[in-house]
Amino acid sequence: MTCQRLFFLTSIAALVCPLAQMRAAPSSENRVAEIQSALRAAKLDGWLFYDFRGSDPLALRILKLDQHAVGSRRWFYYIPATGECTKIVHRIEPAKLDTLPGTRLEYSSWKELHARLRDTVAA
Repeated sequence: MTCQRLFFLTSIAALVCPLAQMRAAPSSENRVAEIQSALRAAKLDGWLFYDFRGSDPLALRILKLDQHAVGSRRWFYYIPATGECTKIVHRIEPAKLDTLPGTRLEYSSWKELHARLRDTVAA
């Protein structure tokens, strides 16, 4: 086998292997369904995730979010035991949780943030 052919095969393998892993990774919807199932089994109403400038790396890992894409505004993600999830994001960073399923609510003031949180968790 020539060096050129070996390089070509190695290059193809380097491209294909990560693509296969990406297909095998669970989707956000599947991840949320797993969490909802665990919440119901534990008889919990829901789970409120939160992060501010990378302060909760556990939330990023559990939700499978990019740990290097730290934003400058607070975000919240509520997963109820049943029903649709809610994303609460600042208007400056509205796409922060776009990879996750659910309804997006935006806020710009503390008063608005508190109202969004209260309404989301009370629902």
